[in-house]
Amino acid sequence: MFGLFRKFLGRGDLSETSESPGSRRVGVSAADLKSVATLGPRVVELLKARAGVAEAGFEAANGLIRVTYDDGETQILMLDNLLSVLRQQDGATLAGYLENYLSRPRFTAAEDGYLLPVLKPASYIAQTRQSLIDAGIATEEMPLPYHLDFAPGLVMVFVRDTPSRMHVLSGQDVEAMGLDTEKLVERSLEQLAAFLEDHPLGMKELADGLLVQFELDGNYETSTAFLTGLWEGVGQHLGGLPGVAFVARNIVLAVNAENPEAVRLLRDMLSPEAGDPPPYPIAPHDIYVPSRDGGWQVLPDDDLSGRVLH
Repeated sequence: MFGLFRKFLGRGDLSETSESPGSRRVGVSAADLKSVATLGPRVVELLKARAGVAEAGFEAANGLIRVTYDDGETQILMLDNLLSVLRQQDGATLAGYLENYLSRPRFTAAEDGYLLPVLKPASYIAQTRQSLIDAGIATEEMPLPYHLDFAPGLVMVFVRDTPSRMHVLSGQDVEAMGLDTEKLVERSLEQLAAFLEDHPLGMKELADGLLVQFELDGNYETSTAFLTGLWEGVGQHLGGLPGVAFVARNIVLAVNAENPEAVRLLRDMLSPEAGDPPPYPIAPHDIYVPSRDGGWQVLPDDDLSGRVLH
């Protein structure tokens, strides 16, 4: 599938990273940025060299680092987001970003940055739970992501995005912020709107206009799922009910779900037979259409018109 995405979307190999003077200064090379498996040992080395860190260990099978500080507090660092962000930095900013990341995190409700809603596959919660179990974290101590069911196979989680890091909020984080669920969702949507003012959303037409792709910053494209007003406008642009594929966190595609040719094109791209999905998949094989209650439903495989759910 990823080969098809490169063909249609012009994406390159996300594993290719060039080395820079800035990366060498902080001991992170292009080889370290090849994968989570190569980045983990380097981050452990850097953590162990810092004051206040009693122990740090990399668990390659789970893609995480477990850090124990001198006061006994333990934190889990998930490396997939770090790897993605470091690959986007140039030499002038990488050193500063990594220095901030390695500093002991202290998240508060008043911290600068965005509080954003993020779309994840429903399996993300179970995978995180298993990673923490494998790391030896007791069930009652688990900092599981605070999440809400959003659509079939999809959940909404919440991220604190600051210049130094992206942190998925746990239930403990939300409780410390003093927000109930309604206020948390309301505030995150307000800040998503503010984020879009600072990072304009782009829309690119492909396949002679049958398909459109959305472009944001590489991390929050799928957060467009929460913008009801956006999809009303997209439907008008496409000339019918939008059929949307939230393929990966940086790949969102849409077609007119009432156009059989367009739906067939998108299904071909999403087919498991087309190859492996791109990195950080969300719902790589499904097409979603707006439902009557303002949410999303999966377009059935045998429906090429979208009229079943319209």
